[in-house]
Amino acid sequence: MPERCAGESGQGISGTVNGHQLLIGTEALVTSEGCLISPAYQQSIADCRSQGLTTVLIAVDGNWRRSVASATACAPIRVPRWIT
Repeated sequence: MPERCAGESGQGISGTVNGHQLLIGTEALVTSEGCLISPAYQQSIADCRSQGLTTVLIAVDGNWRRSVASATACAPIRVPRWIT
């Protein structure tokens, strides 16, 4: 169970779990808490962003551990005939 948890609007969440600081969110959130991200990984984040992907970073005790890049595909909306 989390010992502490806080949300940062539009940035992610931070908390303490089993005595470890956990950050899940944007590059800005993770770096604002002192986590260093290598230039190569910063380029990877920029590449994802240029493709319209959202990158979520996970850091434990100030060290980047994992990341996930995701995209939400929007399907065309069909308007029912009775509406038009």
